[in-house]
This record gives sequence, structure tokens and C-alpha cells, in this order.
Amino acid sequence: MCDEQVRTHVLTDDGAVSFQEYFTALACEPVVRGFQYAGADQAMIPPEVSDVLDSPDLEAVILSQANPYHTIRPILEVPGMRELVRKRGAPVIAVTPIVGGRALRGSAGKMMRELRHEASARRVALEYLRLIDGFVIDAEDAAAAEDVRASGFEVLVANTIMRGRPHPEDT
Repeated sequence: MCDEQVRTHVLTDDGAVSFQEYFTALACEPVVRGFQYAGADQAMIPPEVSDVLDSPDLEAVILSQANPYHTIRPILEVPGMRELVRKRGAPVIAVTPIVGGRALRGSAGKMMRELRHEASARRVALEYLRLIDGFVIDAEDAAAAEDVRASGFEVLVANTIMRGRPHPEDT
């Protein structure tokens, strides 16, 4: 995303801690009150990233099944990144990391609840409001598809969780 250092700090009742400290030393125990992205305001988009996002061959930008707060948001906090992603005109698609009200891995569900948000695919989509064109939710959350669409997103319902080794007929 950039060559400068950008550090995610988790804001807690006891102050700000680095995400690494929050995740490892504190085992995600402190209640999350917010986030800071130290250094993001000084970061610059490198030419390699601009070149990829400006490429006429770019078919889509995919935001993976990752925590929107400490994985995706630091990237989007780099000045000009959101605008660069949007201006290209290629579809921007996000995949939810929340399935059935739970994070697939990590602390996203806990963070959402502590920020007083529902832990849901719809809430993840709202984190990307005015950035994404489409959103992929898991078949387990198919009943929520219309609610996500009502927020203005195209929605694809699919089996997003790999439950074992893929079968040759699935590739």
C-alpha cells in the first residue's frame, strides 16, 4: 500500500495500544473503543500501486475476507487511496469476513460488537460505503442478502468457506 510505516493502534479504556500488542500480549481482551492509523496521513501511494489501479487491464478490485478495521482500513487511510480505487471505474468487490454473526478468524466480530455495531455481513458492507460496488456473503447468511442490497450494494450469495480440500470437480 505504501513504503512508509503505518501502524494500527487499538483505542481501549486504558489508552491506545498497537494492534500487535492488543492481539498477542493482551489476547484481544481490552474493549475496543476505536482505531488510529499512525503514519497513514504521511504515507504516499507508490507508483507501482497507482500503475496497477490505473491499468486499462484492471477488471476488478477485490477486498478480501479480512478484518475491515485493522487489515483493510489502514490501506484505505493512505491519502488518495479511496479515490484512486474508485476513479478507475473497475468494479470494487468486498467479501465478508463475518458469517452467521461470527468472524471466520480473528477479532472482527468482537470489535464490531464493542463498537456497538452488529456483527453481520451487512455491517461489514457498510464499512465500505461509497467504495464498493458489490459484496459477497456466505450462503449461511442468504436471508440477509436483501437487507444488504437495501443498503445499495449488489450482492452475491455463495459458499465462501472452504471446509476441506477442494474436489477436482470444484476447480
